Amino acid sequence: MNRYLVLCTLFATIGSGLMAGLFYSFSNVVMGALRLVLVVAALVGGAGTGSSSALGGGLVYLVGVIGVTITRNVPLNDRLAAVDASGPEGAAVWDDYLRRWTLWNHVRTVGALVSFGLFVLAVI
Repeated sequence: MNRYLVLCTLFATIGSGLMAGLFYSFSNVVMGALRLVLVVAALVGGAGTGSSSALGGGLVYLVGVIGVTITRNVPLNDRLAAVDASGPEGAAVWDDYLRRWTLWNHVRTVGALVSFGLFVLAVI
């Protein structure tokens, strides 16, 4: 591979990684805030076109993503952080954490996908 191609590949790699981080942050911060606003707007606005889908999408996001994060994933993170990894219970806590955290992360993923689908329906 010539130097020009290597340099272009390096810049493309860095650029795509930065954009992935930007899109991820936008999805979790900006869109999360907008989804909360959509729930209120759907409730206040009444039965307009797509309002029930927007309301459903917002509620699914609140329960299936934010609620699961607060009630399941964060407590697991806290429990793991409080355990001495080199101690006798470190391995057992890690095994339990890995299994349960991954399960709840899958639940959050499904919640976000269902929410996404409902928001798409609200838009169309």
